[in-house]
Amino acid sequence: MNTTLPTECAPAERAAPAELQRQAGAVARGLGLDRVTGTVPVLLMILNAQRQIVYANPAVLKLLNLEDPQQICGTRPGEAFHCVRAAHAPGGCGTSIHCRTCGALQAIQSAQRGEGDLRECRIATVEGGAMDLRVWATPVEFNGEAFTLFSVQDISDEKRRRALERIFFHDIMNAAVGLRGLSELLEKGSPEDSTKFRSMMHDLAGKLIEDIQSQRDLANAENKDLVVHPAEVKTGDLAGGVVDLFQSIALAHRVELAAESVTDVILTSDKVLLRRVLGNLVKNAIEASRPGDRVTVSCRVDESGVQFEVRNPAVIPQEIQ
Repeated sequence: MNTTLPTECAPAERAAPAELQRQAGAVARGLGLDRVTGTVPVLLMILNAQRQIVYANPAVLKLLNLEDPQQICGTRPGEAFHCVRAAHAPGGCGTSIHCRTCGALQAIQSAQRGEGDLRECRIATVEGGAMDLRVWATPVEFNGEAFTLFSVQDISDEKRRRALERIFFHDIMNAAVGLRGLSELLEKGSPEDSTKFRSMMHDLAGKLIEDIQSQRDLANAENKDLVVHPAEVKTGDLAGGVVDLFQSIALAHRVELAAESVTDVILTSDKVLLRRVLGNLVKNAIEASRPGDRVTVSCRVDESGVQFEVRNPAVIPQEIQ
C-alpha cells in the first residue's frame, strides 16, 4: 500500500497493482457482472476499499469512449470522469480540500460505513466542461471482502431546466411586484409624479414581456428549435443599454453600476439573445454584491474576438467553488 501521498480529505493510499488485479478479476468472474449489467444503459461501477474502480460496465466505457476496462481499472471515479479537482490533487480523486463537499465522495464514504446513500454532485472537467450527477452508493460484500456498488446518472439537463425555471419565476415575480408597487404609487402620488410613474411602469412592463420571451427562447433552445437572427450590433450601445436597463435594480441594492473601458466596435450577433446573456451577468453581479460595491461592464477586442466582461468584488464561497 502506498501511504506517502498527502491528502486534505479522504485517504490517498491505493491498493497495490497485484492486489487490484486480483480484486478486479475475482469480482468480474465471480459475479458475472457483464451478463447482468452489459445490456442496461445505467452507469455502474464497483469500487474497492481505496475507492478505486475494479469493475465498470459497458455503459461507463461507452460514455468515456474507452474499449478496454483496464484503461480505468484502479482509477477513482473523479479521475475516470476527468474531474479537475482530481487532476490537480497529488493524491488524486477525493484528496483535495474541495472534495470535502463532493456528493460522490460523501456517498461512497457512507457506503463504506455500511449505509447506502444517494447524493448529487457537480464535476468540473479538465476539458472545461461540467457534469451534474446523481450518484448512488451501496455497500456489497464478495467472498468476505467489502466493496461499493457505485451508480451514476447524468442529470445535467434536469438541473439546467430547474435552474432556468427558478430564474424565470424569480424575475417574473420581481417585475409583478414592481408593477403593483408603481400602480399604488400612481394612485396615491401627486399629478407631478404620475408621468414619471407611468414611464417606469411602461419600462417594467417591457422588461416583463422580454422575460417571458426569454423563457420561450430557452425552451426552444432546449428543444433545438431556437431560431437566431444575426444582425450588426454596436458594442458601445449594447453595453450602455444594459447598464441603463439595470440601473434601477442596482440603485435598489445600493450598488454602483457603470460601463467602463468599452471598445466600441460592430459585431454580428443576435442582438436580443446577446443582450439577455449580458443582462443576466449584470443581474447576477448586482445580486451577489454588497451595498457600496461597484459593478462594471467592459468590452475589449483581442485575437480571439470580442469579449464582454462583468466584474464585481464579491468572491464565490469556497463550498460553491
